Amino acid sequence: MANGGIIGPITTILPAKCLSAAQTVKTSSGTHTFQCSAYGQNRPVNIVVVAGGGGGGCAGRNGAGGAGGLRNNIPVTVADATVVSGGAVVIGAGGSGPGGSNGSNSSVFCISASGGGSQVGGTANPGGSGAGGCHNNASGASGNAGSYSPAEGNAGGNGVFDQCYGYAGGGGGGAGGAGSNGTKTSNTAGSGCGGNGGNGVDVSPNFPGVPNSGVYAGGGGGGVFSPSSPYGTVGAAGPGGGGAGSNGPATGANGTANTGGGGGGGGTTGGSGIVIIKENAVSLKSRVSGVFNTSEIYDLRKSGDWSGF
Repeated sequence: MANGGIIGPITTILPAKCLSAAQTVKTSSGTHTFQCSAYGQNRPVNIVVVAGGGGGGCAGRNGAGGAGGLRNNIPVTVADATVVSGGAVVIGAGGSGPGGSNGSNSSVFCISASGGGSQVGGTANPGGSGAGGCHNNASGASGNAGSYSPAEGNAGGNGVFDQCYGYAGGGGGGAGGAGSNGTKTSNTAGSGCGGNGGNGVDVSPNFPGVPNSGVYAGGGGGGVFSPSSPYGTVGAAGPGGGGAGSNGPATGANGTANTGGGGGGGGTTGGSGIVIIKENAVSLKSRVSGVFNTSEIYDLRKSGDWSGF
């Protein structure tokens, strides 16, 4: 090479720059690509991770599914190697019902949330939030399966039973509150009231403009049954994507997709999860790759522009 140059890769100079904050919503599993990943610098982020909600029990048993666990506004410093290669995102599926399984976990940057508890064979399962208890006076299940602090979810409500007059399932737990107990108001047919699903959590104060008005992980509402119509009053869906309970032999409402909402009591499916990533504003240092030839080194030194590389 002329002028005393050396053989090597072409020099690439990335100048120092400031990045504004950027927010990404992930509704399916894949890879998160960072802004200006070529700089290979550690990045501060804040994340929301919501797991899949649990499914509701079959009609006649009526316990509701618990919401998927919700981890809100978690700060993480992502290592430079992950910034360059991209971070894996796993979106948990909702659990099926009746007799199905809990919702699946969601995760990103090694931060996980636990799938919501489901009703299986009349038994309420624990999860991110717990499933509601069935009509046979069964207790609701516990939440916060991951033992996180602050807790990722809450317990489901209890069921209630009177063989001659009415059955009512407990509401599934939500990320923002426990599910309500099923109740029976009198010894008459149709007097049962399903427990309401627990409230979800509004993440929009820290993550504005996200789907579902920013409210996620509401529990499913408990279903009701009676030997004859009218069957009773179904439990309301928990705000944040929960499904309402079933009325009599009908099927309840599924949890809403990409909210982590629990399925309503009565053979329902929980909502799938969601991940929200906010890359915080950051100052990126200049980066040089490759090899300078000797003429470039001479020119940079002479001009005083060599510092910073």
